[in-house]
Amino acid sequence: MSDAHIIKLSECAYDDFNTYLIWYEDEQGRNRVFTQDNKIVSFYSEESAKEKLAELGLNYNGTEMFDIERLDFWCANGMPLQVRLNFSDEIDCEFLLDFWNLFDDIFYSLGAVFEPEPTTLSRECYDKLFFGTDIEAIDQKGEAPVFTEEELGVIRALMKHGVDFLTRNSRVI
Repeated sequence: MSDAHIIKLSECAYDDFNTYLIWYEDEQGRNRVFTQDNKIVSFYSEESAKEKLAELGLNYNGTEMFDIERLDFWCANGMPLQVRLNFSDEIDCEFLLDFWNLFDDIFYSLGAVFEPEPTTLSRECYDKLFFGTDIEAIDQKGEAPVFTEEELGVIRALMKHGVDFLTRNSRVI
């Protein structure tokens, strides 16, 4: 029996509406989300997602929070404050990298590719985000990576692409 996580997507802070995805490793060792009829299945409650896990023979291994409202707000207006740590100049690399990897898994789950033709710039952005998640282990000086406006634009475009794909290709049960 494989382990699975439930992904809690914060949809709207105002009415406390959340949806939940099932995220697990498939037979090939790739992470994916649960799909049905070529749609990403999300659930209205964590309990209903856990029930589906049991039906699928997957072990519940915790719930991970992904603040998609925060990401969507940044994608829509580009205000850098939305992706900064504690109102500093430092980009929240872990937040963005987690979504980048989740979107890659979501696209894979539907037989699509998140970034069909990665550019040198987009690969550099991914690497910066990756290294920025553990600054002290990577950079002896302990300095966070600095992103140019062009790099932030690439990341924002990819995140918007991921949010749009998720919105178009999911159904809530």
